[in-house]
Amino acid sequence: KTTPLISIRDYLSRICKYCPNTPNDVYVSILVHFDRIARRSSYLHGAPFRFDSSNIHRLILATVTTSSKYYADLFYSHTRYAKVGGIELAELSHLEMEFLCMIDFDMKIPTTLLRIYASAI
Repeated sequence: KTTPLISIRDYLSRICKYCPNTPNDVYVSILVHFDRIARRSSYLHGAPFRFDSSNIHRLILATVTTSSKYYADLFYSHTRYAKVGGIELAELSHLEMEFLCMIDFDMKIPTTLLRIYASAI
């Protein structure tokens, strides 16, 4: 897997541009889930998960894809997310399952916590 040359900001902008009906809560949930992943990894493995240039874009896409299904009644297809994210459809499906395992399948984020994270952005 190659490291994407696109910045995180530009990658998120691309997702926003080509998936414009994605709820804002989906983007805020990225931060909450990444914090949860780091804490869970520290607890289970004694060290926080290492977010780096080789995995951050894929984790963002997996989080957006999965969270969109959780927060929105209507969401884009896997095909669209894969195309927008620049990866193969099969890889996106795999990443989505990996992400769910990383968060122990706990998608629920209290509204108050989402608002706290949103206010910090």
